[in-house]
Amino acid sequence: MTSPPPAPSPPTLLANSDLCICCLDIALHGDSLCTNCSNWREILGAPPIGVTSMCLYNRQSPIRELLVGYKDPTNPQRKHQTTTLINLLYTWIGTSTPLDRTLPDGVDGCVVVPSTKRRRSYLGEALSKRPLPRYGQSLDVLQATPHQPEQRLASTTRFTTTQQLTNKRLVLIDDVYTTGATAQSAAHTLQAAGADVTSIIVVGRRINPHALAELGHAHPAMSREVSS
Repeated sequence: MTSPPPAPSPPTLLANSDLCICCLDIALHGDSLCTNCSNWREILGAPPIGVTSMCLYNRQSPIRELLVGYKDPTNPQRKHQTTTLINLLYTWIGTSTPLDRTLPDGVDGCVVVPSTKRRRSYLGEALSKRPLPRYGQSLDVLQATPHQPEQRLASTTRFTTTQQLTNKRLVLIDDVYTTGATAQSAAHTLQAAGADVTSIIVVGRRINPHALAELGHAHPAMSREVSS
């Protein structure tokens, strides 16, 4: 039987083999990836890209309220919440040390995961007004296609690029990472166009509640960042 492709090995502070080295969920027995990341490896035909999170959360938390509120057009606090969220992201990328791995430097730009339901994602819309620290203005090179599978499934046809990206080193940015289906599909499309996607950077990583004990054991400082 042919062995599966090797899992990615991003720089990390975590040494606990019970955690997925890509997204920090519970890893499968005998594998370094969780169920979702293992599935995306099979569907997309390549190892998933490592995820760097500004914060981890589960259930109700202040960061979850921001991530939900800034997308709601009927929310009277939407403008304030959007400003708060973007300021947090700018400060973190510009000055802070991420929880689980070092933010990449020396890249050619960043790409925001586009919306599959509207012309531009809410995050992309907010970030279009000023360049990000480290990464500059986001590149508008990725678009959703009409071929949208079930929301929680990765796909090689969910996105398309508007140009070739040969030898471009890019970071992919999104607001929320849950199963990784959308972000990993977007990363695959960029790589198929020739790019080297060094990391997926997200504002909030919705973590499996069962992984919290493992996270605290692997990296005690991390447990203080998890809102439950």
